[in-house]
Amino acid sequence: MRASRAAMVLAAALLSPVASRASFEDTGAGSRAAGLGGAFAAIANDVHTLHYNPAGLVFLRRKEFSATHSLLHPGLSDGSRIGSSLIAYGQPLSFAAGTLGFGWRELDGADLVSERTLTLGYGRRISQKWALGFNFKQLYRHFNAPSGTTSDSGRVSPGRLDPAFASGSSKWNIGLDLGALYRPFRNYSYGFAIQDLNEPDLSITSDSRDPVPMLVRASMAYSDEPVVLAAALDLRRAPGGRGRDIFLAAAAEKWWLGSGFALADLAARGGLSLGSRSFSQMTLGFSYRLNSVQLDYAFLMPLRGIGFGSSEGNHHITFTARFGKVIVEPDYEIRMRSAEISLKKTEKKLELEKKEAERIRREFDDYREEEARRLQERSSRAEAQNRREAAGRYGRLMERYWQAKSNGAALKERIGMLAGILKEFRPLGLDVSAAEAEYAVAISDRAKADADLSVAWTYYQKIAARGASLPERLEHLGRMMERFSRSGADLTTVESELRALRER
Repeated sequence: MRASRAAMVLAAALLSPVASRASFEDTGAGSRAAGLGGAFAAIANDVHTLHYNPAGLVFLRRKEFSATHSLLHPGLSDGSRIGSSLIAYGQPLSFAAGTLGFGWRELDGADLVSERTLTLGYGRRISQKWALGFNFKQLYRHFNAPSGTTSDSGRVSPGRLDPAFASGSSKWNIGLDLGALYRPFRNYSYGFAIQDLNEPDLSITSDSRDPVPMLVRASMAYSDEPVVLAAALDLRRAPGGRGRDIFLAAAAEKWWLGSGFALADLAARGGLSLGSRSFSQMTLGFSYRLNSVQLDYAFLMPLRGIGFGSSEGNHHITFTARFGKVIVEPDYEIRMRSAEISLKKTEKKLELEKKEAERIRREFDDYREEEARRLQERSSRAEAQNRREAAGRYGRLMERYWQAKSNGAALKERIGMLAGILKEFRPLGLDVSAAEAEYAVAISDRAKADADLSVAWTYYQKIAARGASLPERLEHLGRMMERFSRSGADLTTVESELRALRER
């Protein structure tokens, strides 16, 4: 049996310790998704969802362009260089028409083998909670075929055509991906995808098959504004067609909005992946986002298995730009009505609280007037008696204050009551330390509420500047009104913004 040099090249390309586990193996698309260990099919909120779950394309709100370069396993003992490049573009059409995605990706395997993927994707929402998508891909693989053959005895026949490449040294075929995204609640999402559903054959010989194995993805994610948690399960046919490989990934991401250099948004993320055939991998990533431009970096390092200790890990760097008009989401009308209803409920609750506060103030004023009249009637009594009476009035007013506080009086009304007590009884030389201490605590609480309101208002301005839709802005302002209505903070600016948004 004769072994050709071409066969050895093929074995080196596909079976080396740092090469892919199969044809067109997933080495990560986009540094952010790579830093999350590939647990991205349920997050699916940037153009790289084209690779992980095409259904997520529908959640692109603006045109998006991205370019990624990856250096895979640098530092190999033989000096080999394996690199990958990716260009992706997302084009939202409208809330009814969905979103298109385009991708070009090429892997250069140490000048031995190259793989290229051209992708056309489409995603569309079919309901408020469900979105579907698909990709058509052209998969192309090329081998740098050596000249000549070598027999089992070591005899070299230069210039002779190697039988392994009798039908050529390259092959292309068409692949199909399907994806679905389910978001039952605002904070939770579930992603499902099938890559290479038709398992396209890329064998360069006519008497054998080399299919790209089908990959099944299932993922879930939890997002609470700056924090994202994600987990994923991938299933893929094992090399040789015997059994299936299973891969699990868990990852977390944290954003700091308006932080660091030039008040840009900063993020850190990391993940851990485990799988069949001793696969274990740690991932780390960072992001810098300034307005509509974003720079991401990811580092992937095997922790055991055939790649452990033989390289310096994988490095990915991505540049992303978002531009153009913000596309209104498909559930705009539903979310608009929901935001208006929520805002009306908040305003009604606030109005009831204002009425209750006014009633408490009237009762307190009436009580003070009555006490003042009684004080005038007793003005002729001895000073000692006056002081005793004043102390009694002070005690009763403080009891009134404690009762109002326990009944849920707003901070602003409490401060007013305490200010009146101190103004009336401090000049009389009475011990008003309890009122002074409570007044100091109330003033501190109001200062903290003002500071918290300032932070919330700054965050609102940022999401508005990044293109937040009208329902999101109304919902955010409504939460601010509800949170700070009883805190004593000055809501004039928030109320003015609400009136301006309603007039649109």
